Amino acid sequence: MKYIEKKMSAPLMSCILTILVLVSMYLIMGYAPFGGKTIAAMDANIQYLDFFAYDRL
Repeated sequence: MKYIEKKMSAPLMSCILTILVLVSMYLIMGYAPFGGKTIAAMDANIQYLDFFAYDRL
């Protein structure tokens, strides 16, 4: 039993750490659900810039 607990602790801790980092960055940067910005809107701006730059040629 101890071997299973030891084996599962690293993946579990990495998952928890990743979630904590993402949630804290969402809080700091003001992304949804904690703020008014969304990731999809920010991604759409970048995609349209590339599209319009290509369309200009």
